[in-house]
Amino acid sequence: MLTEVGICRIYPNPKNPRKNFDEIALQELAASIKQLGILQPLVVVHGDGDRYRLVAGERRWKAAQIAALDTVPVIIKELTPQQEAEAMLIENLQRKDLDPIDEARGMEAMIKECGWTQEQLAEKLGCTQGHIANRLRLLELPETVQKNISQEIITPTHARALVRLSKIESGTAGIESISKDIEQRGMTVKQTEEAVDRWIKDHCNPLFKTDNYFFRDRSPSFETKSCKDCEHVIRAQYQGNLQRFCSNDKCWQKKQAEGKKIREQEEQERLAKEAARGIINLEKIGYGNFQEIDTYDFRDIAKQECLGCQEIKIGKWYGQEKQVCLNMKCVRSKKLKITKEKNAAARSKIREEVDQAAEFATKITVAGMQKNLLVYIAGLIISSIEVDYNREIKRNDLLRDYLGWDKEVVKKIGSAYSSGMREHYWKEVVSQLSHMNQDELFKIIIQWPIMAAGFKVSYNQWLQRCYQESECQ
Repeated sequence: MLTEVGICRIYPNPKNPRKNFDEIALQELAASIKQLGILQPLVVVHGDGDRYRLVAGERRWKAAQIAALDTVPVIIKELTPQQEAEAMLIENLQRKDLDPIDEARGMEAMIKECGWTQEQLAEKLGCTQGHIANRLRLLELPETVQKNISQEIITPTHARALVRLSKIESGTAGIESISKDIEQRGMTVKQTEEAVDRWIKDHCNPLFKTDNYFFRDRSPSFETKSCKDCEHVIRAQYQGNLQRFCSNDKCWQKKQAEGKKIREQEEQERLAKEAARGIINLEKIGYGNFQEIDTYDFRDIAKQECLGCQEIKIGKWYGQEKQVCLNMKCVRSKKLKITKEKNAAARSKIREEVDQAAEFATKITVAGMQKNLLVYIAGLIISSIEVDYNREIKRNDLLRDYLGWDKEVVKKIGSAYSSGMREHYWKEVVSQLSHMNQDELFKIIIQWPIMAAGFKVSYNQWLQRCYQESECQ
């Protein structure tokens, strides 16, 4: 029935999910009502005493109050409490300007008042069940965040990422912290999801095995299949994969303690069986207190001298069985012996090369060579032949200690070799060599390649040897 009712006899419905009304929009609607009146009547039912309770049109009623109307057109309906709730909620939920939080409250009220499932409500409203579920999850967020959603500071898509933290005991702090970053820094949805993933990784316990250094102490020691359908399971991206985490720290710690106890018992049984087989626990002995037989620096020694030795045992090192020697004093002695033999062989080889060079040197007549040619050859040899990194004699030692060149000159020339010799430094080398006689230049040409190979010998001894062999011939 359509009639005019005094505006003071109408009061808002306490079950109306819509709580937020834009003041500017109300002022604009009030100005329109002053000029044109209320074009669409309000819907009401009989309320307390001679008053009427709004079912639809609360925004128009508020604007009419601002416009100072005495009466408003209404349609009075006879509805049961359930019909009243359905009509009020559906009318509000189908409005395009309803903010997400008011929409979520309305959906929650309809499910409680009417006893509908999410699927039934979705059918009534003409939307998907997923949309209903996503809106209802927004009500799990703190009031401050819900207010930001209503004020369009945070979008529902951002909020859907934040809802994942509502399962965590410390999740409220995380939600408020990340929502503040969204407001201040203008974070994208992707950045918000990444921030939520980081919070989950920092405040939840993993339900997957990992070798990551920072996670290895938190890796579960219990069977996690029983946690698959638990309500406390929360998922987050970890190293490019979507992994499961537990948000119930108390439950996880309890299972972890029980799992460690079982693992310790299994480990003790395993060690007992291995001890019975004569297998040694190398982890307990410690690295450095045994020598693995099958290694590149000990394999040849073991083949020659360790066969049948009683010190050779079978041990287990982090799950791998290894043949080892426990007598480290004997191992060091054998290694030293082999090293000495190799060094002696190397020195013998160098001496052989020196003798070959000496034989060649005695056939050269120094006096018959022009000095500028000797300077050029000596300069090339000094600049092009660099010593091995582990030799005792370096190029600077040759120039400074053996040839007596000035330290500053040596320093300049020495630093230039690392990036190639420039013309300026080459002139400096030639200048220094030009002050030397032919015998001294010849010593550099013959001596430095041999010294660079690692054989240290006195210049005087070298020259004396060359001349003696020359005279003998």
